[in-house]
Amino acid sequence: MTVCTGVTIGADTVVGAGAVVTRDLPAGVVAIGVPARVIRETASRTASRSPCECPGTGPRYSGAVTVFDRLTRPLERIDRPVNAFNDGTVRVTPWVWWPASPPRRDRPWRAGQHGAYLGWSVAAFVVGEVVAARLPEDLRSTGTRLRMERLATGVAGLAMWLLAAGAWDRRAARLRRRPPGLRR
Repeated sequence: MTVCTGVTIGADTVVGAGAVVTRDLPAGVVAIGVPARVIRETASRTASRSPCECPGTGPRYSGAVTVFDRLTRPLERIDRPVNAFNDGTVRVTPWVWWPASPPRRDRPWRAGQHGAYLGWSVAAFVVGEVVAARLPEDLRSTGTRLRMERLATGVAGLAMWLLAAGAWDRRAARLRRRPPGLRR
C-alpha cells in the first residue's frame, strides 16, 4: 500500500495490498486499487445504521414493516399480552411449529411458521366440526345459523393469526433495531 502525502485514512478503514491512496478515505470502509477506491463499508460502520436502512438512500426504508404489522397497527396496545401468549406457546409446545422451526423473537415469522399456524387453525376448525356433528340432534345448529357459526369461526381464526403475526413482527423489528448485546 502506498499513501500519498497529506492523505488521511479514517478509523477502521481497510486498504488492500498494493493500493495507492491518493485521496482521503472515510472511517469504516474498504478501499482497493490504483488509485484506491471505496468498494464497501466495514461491519463496524454498517452496525451503527438501522438494519432496515438502505446504504444508498439512508433512512428511507427504516420504517419498513410487514403486511401483518400494517393490518394490526391500531391494536398495538395489546402487543405485550399477545407476545406473552405467543412466547408461552413457543416455549411449551415447540413441536407445534413442525415442519418449520420455532420462531425467533428477533425475526418476523417466515412462510413455514405462517403455514404451521394456519395448519393448526384448520385442524382446530375440523375438530370443532367433528365434535359438533356428534352432538345430540336438538343441540346441533343447522341452515343459516350453522353457516354463520362457521363464518364467525373462520373470521375469528383469521383475526387471531393476523394479530399474533403483527405483534410478533413489530417486536422483531424493535429488537433488530437494538445493538446485539441488548436483544433480550
